[in-house]
Amino acid sequence: MGVGKSYLGQRLAQQLHRSFVDTDQLIEEREGQSISSIFLERGEMAFRGLESEAINGLISKKNLVVATGGGLPIYSNLMDVLLENGTTIYLEASQNLIFNRLIKEKAHRPLLKNKTNLEIEQYISETLELRSPIYEKADMIFDLRGDFEKDEQDFLAMFKPPFIELNW
Repeated sequence: MGVGKSYLGQRLAQQLHRSFVDTDQLIEEREGQSISSIFLERGEMAFRGLESEAINGLISKKNLVVATGGGLPIYSNLMDVLLENGTTIYLEASQNLIFNRLIKEKAHRPLLKNKTNLEIEQYISETLELRSPIYEKADMIFDLRGDFEKDEQDFLAMFKPPFIELNW
């Protein structure tokens, strides 16, 4: 959450001349409601089911760059599904960097909306502790340093020729 998956995914897709899919956006379009509304009305587990459906629907598609929600790889063995069907990239960021980004958009984050700053810090810490072992299974790990323009430049440079064409 808050590491720039959607933005960097879009930029990478442009660079590689591929289609871009954001699973959260896909779910919102299919369901006709926001992620926040889905969480509020149906709960987190219903949302996780929709994420699973979205990924399973994308597996057969080619030439995609997909940005997933931060929790998607954790549920229903979806990290294994992602690893089997493409190349995965973990955008790793420090707890402090994530906090500073998320605090600015707290109102748009259903899992953070009603939390205090201290509770958000605690949530980030606990979430990273839980999710990092799963994320670290990714084919590639890119360490975000917090300089937005430099991070973007360095990330995209990894995929400029000559790079090894991976199974996308």
